[in-house]
Amino acid sequence: MVQFSSMESLESIADLAAKFQAENPSVIVALGGDGTLAGKWRELEGKSGKRKLLLPVRNYGMCPEHEELYRKLLRGDDGAPDLKMHLMPVVEARREAACGAMASDRALAEVTLVSADPTQAIRFNVKIDGHLAAESVIANGVIVATKLGSTGYFKSVARTIFTEGLGIGYICPTYSVPNIVTGMASKVEIELLRKAPVTLTADKIKHDIKAWEGFKLEVSSASESVPVLGYSHFMCPECRRGRNSTIVNDSYFVV
Repeated sequence: MVQFSSMESLESIADLAAKFQAENPSVIVALGGDGTLAGKWRELEGKSGKRKLLLPVRNYGMCPEHEELYRKLLRGDDGAPDLKMHLMPVVEARREAACGAMASDRALAEVTLVSADPTQAIRFNVKIDGHLAAESVIANGVIVATKLGSTGYFKSVARTIFTEGLGIGYICPTYSVPNIVTGMASKVEIELLRKAPVTLTADKIKHDIKAWEGFKLEVSSASESVPVLGYSHFMCPECRRGRNSTIVNDSYFVV
């Protein structure tokens, strides 16, 4: 690791992160939250440096232990901790465009398909590897999340998290529908049973679509993983409690 000269202990995490980034171009510091992490990954998409390591660092609300840990790490102090590398899978969302051509987007956290009309729900089937998993669901929408996305919007929708595979959750369904966690090798297919204006998202990318009856969205592994350093520290339960001021919502850990 690159070593830095002695710095003031009161120097902000943001200043330390900027200096670390300048001295370590092979590591991309994502200073912020989960959305910042996904956004930094997308900035690397299509660039020669897309294989760089991502180092997520919270920009506020860290517990004392992790504030000190990141200060040591970013300063390059002797005895700074070694961070475990986590591999975060990428998914691809494919759909037929109105012209008949295929369009696709990639996501690190989640793909959603929701009604673009707040006065109208959408009706759809869900298939996993060609087998019907949920029939004629009426809901505001549906989310397909990776393990990185499982602790974000998916957790709000499904009230659960997972550490492997793909999660399928239903956004404001009209009746109780079991959420699903399936294998990472699975292909998830969402088929609309009636035409509707919908919005498709892949992380922060958004498409407004005038979808037709029979419109299909397929989500599956992109056969790629993104290396993320120190993700378990980034998701520290004590840090989360300090930011969210709640114990019930955040009593879990990430492995």
